[in-house]
Amino acid sequence: MKISNLELKASFQPTLVELAKSKTNARLSYNIAKTIKSVGSAIDTFDEARKQIIETRCNKDDAGKPVTEEKEVINQQGQTVKVSDYVFPNDDVKKEVLGLLQDLEKQEVDVEIYPVSLDDFGSIEISGLTLLALKEFVTE
Repeated sequence: MKISNLELKASFQPTLVELAKSKTNARLSYNIAKTIKSVGSAIDTFDEARKQIIETRCNKDDAGKPVTEEKEVINQQGQTVKVSDYVFPNDDVKKEVLGLLQDLEKQEVDVEIYPVSLDDFGSIEISGLTLLALKEFVTE
């Protein structure tokens, strides 16, 4: 299945993991587990590439480790939380990194999935949004 790195990490994988928490038949459980494993490998590759883009361009300390600074941001629940942010030599480098990361997120990868049919879900209720997120994993 072809899917962008961002969609894979932000939508497909979390939905699949949530589905894995349901009590399902053996075939469905097995195909979910195999697909999660395949997706996990693709996400690991994406995360490693993302890390490399950032860490080769950010400031480093005397030991050669990336320099970060702590910032306070407001999360989706309206709470103030502290996050670490990489420090870059200048705004141009930071913009370059952001552009490269966006390109990486848009890049499509071919992930091996083990599709299931709607019939495999039996009496399990599944929302339209879940089906949309799962794309070709669920067939008719």
